[in-house]
Amino acid sequence: MQSFNRLLLSLLFALIYSHALAAPDDMVFPSRYDIPAYAPDRVLVKFKPGTKAGEVRQMAAMAGGSPQRVISQLNVHVIKVPVGSVGNSIKMFSNNPNVLYAEPDHYRVLMIPDEGQDPPPTGTDNQWFNEQWGLNNTGQMLLNPQTGVQDLVGRVDADIDAPEGWDISTGSNQVKIAILDTGIDCRTAARPGGSLEFIAPGKCVEEVSFVTDYSTTVDDVAAHGSHVAGIAAAATNNDIGIAGVGWNSAVGNLKTCFEYTIDLMPPLGIYVIVGVCPVSSSAAAITYAADNGYHVINMSYASDAVDESGEPAGLGGWTQTESDAVDYAWSRGAVLIAAAGNDGVNTLSYPAAYDPVLAVGATERNDDRASFSNFGNWISMMAPGDHIISTVPNEICVFYAEILGTIFDPDNDACLDWYSGTSMASPFVAGAAAVVWAHFYSDGLADPSSCEAAPGVPCNQAVRERLEQGADVSGAGGQNMQAWSLNGRLNLAGALNASSNPLPPLTPGNFVVLNGSDGTAVISWNDVSDESGYELQREKAHKKQAGVWQSTTSIGPLSANQTAFVDASGTGTFRYRLRAFNNSGASNWSSWINIDVTASGGGSGGGGGGGGDKPCRGKKCSN
Repeated sequence: MQSFNRLLLSLLFALIYSHALAAPDDMVFPSRYDIPAYAPDRVLVKFKPGTKAGEVRQMAAMAGGSPQRVISQLNVHVIKVPVGSVGNSIKMFSNNPNVLYAEPDHYRVLMIPDEGQDPPPTGTDNQWFNEQWGLNNTGQMLLNPQTGVQDLVGRVDADIDAPEGWDISTGSNQVKIAILDTGIDCRTAARPGGSLEFIAPGKCVEEVSFVTDYSTTVDDVAAHGSHVAGIAAAATNNDIGIAGVGWNSAVGNLKTCFEYTIDLMPPLGIYVIVGVCPVSSSAAAITYAADNGYHVINMSYASDAVDESGEPAGLGGWTQTESDAVDYAWSRGAVLIAAAGNDGVNTLSYPAAYDPVLAVGATERNDDRASFSNFGNWISMMAPGDHIISTVPNEICVFYAEILGTIFDPDNDACLDWYSGTSMASPFVAGAAAVVWAHFYSDGLADPSSCEAAPGVPCNQAVRERLEQGADVSGAGGQNMQAWSLNGRLNLAGALNASSNPLPPLTPGNFVVLNGSDGTAVISWNDVSDESGYELQREKAHKKQAGVWQSTTSIGPLSANQTAFVDASGTGTFRYRLRAFNNSGASNWSSWINIDVTASGGGSGGGGGGGGDKPCRGKKCSN
């Protein structure tokens, strides 16, 4: 969020943090703030299995660089190279037969819509739930963050029905939400003035930095991560500050974005601090969260600028490393949620657009799409994201109190501010995911990777489907919420209310396709509950155009007690997907599985939701 308090606060850090990096000759700059599109001195390289460490060092030396670290779960090496040599280094690595891929260490940025100036942050006075229209909108008068006057009016029920949901469940502190961001103002022994909304170790379970090459602190210097964390799971019902959607849920401060200082007016020394998130840090944090028992991962970063043709201008594109990290975390049982972008366009933005990620757009207090929010059927759902009040680091209120001659007591108050963006919408869904997980799958909290909602159906898949199926398809003013997203606007009570509001079945698990070696494909899956039947789809690969599929064929309906099917497809390359259905609707499709069908022996397809057409990237492949 670009606001005047950021400019003032930046004066405090101007002597600590450097100016923007100088630009190497081969770097591309997006328009906003002239942030480099990628790290100027490092590349990401994945070597073939069996490549020895000595060979890696030798190849890095040939590029004039050296290995820095390895994202071990992905076997991706971060290689430091001379500044300005990224393009040439990637060409050199890509031409080596031992390299699977090489790419820049792209920068993501935090969502920064042009929303004008907010008033200074405020101490809570413990009476701010009324301003949380996204949780409970009664048509109440609201403070206008741009004027400081209470002259805005909400619309009844333009909210996520949080109180109605909390009547069913307030979640569990055993459910952990990983906040991949600029940091959180946790109150710890090392930070005794931190926010009372994130007291360690109960609410704030740990603090880990993945940007130590760029920042010497886990503190939230850019004041973005604390705001995101507060929306997701600030301490609730404690007579301090605000309520978090996740209520009892815990958060982890996984600092993924460093503070990038930009001198807006060099003669005057006016700065703005922007959060920048290297893909290497994003991938490392995602895989760390997956391996350390986090149930939900929130990512409020991606592209924040588009070029003249409407495409992301360097800061939001697909990358193999991050795609692999997302796939890994999904396979380990995490629910992944990300902000869809603030450019007001129907353009894919990453990491939100990766298939396993639940992409979130933003609504405003009348249940209309926020003007800045991206939209389209690649976005799973909408959630409140305009003029959202939440926590910011206490030191900001201390700073303003000193300037204004007022008093702020961090031991009895919480520092709050209003931000806007899909960055704010995403943690609404993250908090709701945590509550849904705790309510339905409490037996699987200890190990998300082994939690099953039904035989063969992982809990993360079930949580996501409950969120999507429980969303409001009509807004408070009769808006068609599916005009902006695939499923509608988040409704916590709807996601928790499956017993009184019958839902479509879950997506079948353990979906496997094998070559029958006689011109057939042998297909199997696990049974799901509450289904009336199943539907298969088959597509055939184009003989001349790689990556192009044609001749879509629907197979079914198949009976509810059926868990296998032999398709006399004939020989060739095919792909299959499966869904279940009942009177309430259909489940999500499984992922596509590719198979080479032969007449006598040959390859086999994948299983368990794997596979898919690798040249096809992101949610545009799903439909």
